[in-house]
Amino acid sequence: MPNPLVRFLLLSGLTLLFVVPLAIVQLLVGEREARRRSALAEMGAAWGRPQTVVGPLLALSYRSTRTEADGKTRTCLRTAFFLPSALKVDGTLATERRRRGLFEAVLYRAELTLSGSFAPPDLKALGIHPEDVLWEKATLSVGVSDVRGVKDASSLLWAGQPLSLGPGTTESGVAKPGVSAGVPLSPDASEPTPFTLSLSLAGSESLFVAPAGATTNVHLRSPWPTPGFGGAFLPDSRDVSSAGFTAAWAVSALGRGTSQQWRSDGGAADTRREGLEKSAFGVTLVVPVDGYQQTTRALKYGILFIALTYLAFFLFEVFGGPRTHPLQLLFVGLALALFYLLLLSLSEHTGFGRAYVVAATATVACVGGYAGAILGARSRAAGLAAGLLVLYGTLFVLLSLEDYALLLGSIVLFAILASVMYLTRHVDWFAGSFRPNPHAPAGAGARPAP
Repeated sequence: MPNPLVRFLLLSGLTLLFVVPLAIVQLLVGEREARRRSALAEMGAAWGRPQTVVGPLLALSYRSTRTEADGKTRTCLRTAFFLPSALKVDGTLATERRRRGLFEAVLYRAELTLSGSFAPPDLKALGIHPEDVLWEKATLSVGVSDVRGVKDASSLLWAGQPLSLGPGTTESGVAKPGVSAGVPLSPDASEPTPFTLSLSLAGSESLFVAPAGATTNVHLRSPWPTPGFGGAFLPDSRDVSSAGFTAAWAVSALGRGTSQQWRSDGGAADTRREGLEKSAFGVTLVVPVDGYQQTTRALKYGILFIALTYLAFFLFEVFGGPRTHPLQLLFVGLALALFYLLLLSLSEHTGFGRAYVVAATATVACVGGYAGAILGARSRAAGLAAGLLVLYGTLFVLLSLEDYALLLGSIVLFAILASVMYLTRHVDWFAGSFRPNPHAPAGAGARPAP
């Protein structure tokens, strides 16, 4: 009969062999998840991608005179940009789920109302003479990251006057895709000019808003029960329940890092645009952890499950059970590895919870029934099956937890190690036998007395 150390090393080698099949399953999970992302991207491209609303932005064209190196004076057109002194965004997101094959996407249609006011342009601060400004070409524009999602933007009130919006924004503006309209602006204006704009926007996954105003207030609501708030600013208040969510932000330009007005000279418009877009914030419509993510997390415990199962067979042999052939142990390991393939394939059709129960039950029944035949005792097989059930149950709890997963996993592993050390405290590891050492007193080492 081989030395226990040799037997233990053999089982360890068999365990390490299963790194390969588990890695293959992990690659398959990645391939299926890539297919899912591709399907979602196709649906998003047809409906509307994640949306970011930037603006509104007031653009004024003006004449700029400069002297070239040859001494000649040249006049060119430049643009000055102004952000609103106050901006309020009120929006409702109506969500729906759509499927393409096995994959499901969350789409939304947002009804947004942008309102606020523009202070009279401070041309002096920008070094622009009022007589150089082309007041008749003043333009108001709102940038949208995916303009194909704009379903309706026909309503713009500028100082109480209804105006028509068209596609596109100012060439050097906040964002080229979007909507814009020419607005009447007087050089003699001394009071803020109010505006109201209604925007119907289709998108997927997320909706973000850039804080364009000197003070920006955003209020969003939706029946979606699992939102994720992110971006440059978190909401000042939020209410999330199974019936949906509401969230409100109040952002000052002091925390935005972008001035309220600038000129297009020297690429300044692009720099301001990037700064404004980076300060965007909003909500992501989070889909509860899907089967691919859960299967990936479960795979991290694959080698541990196989090692613990082989340890159980090793302990059966230590305490007088029949020896198992390496080929038999190979079959057991394959059954444990196929659990993850079953879990992956079933979760695409039934959801992760049901798939886990079915795959775990099938695996425990398979391994337990086979162990009953090769161990020659139903009690040993029942003990092994019960142990596997506890392991799979513990794993499901770990996958359901987030903040306490590491803590619970550490406690379980410590408890397993302590149990093995207790059960093998009297085993004679130096002898060529798997029998416990009858000469070792309780609590003493395992080496036989001389």
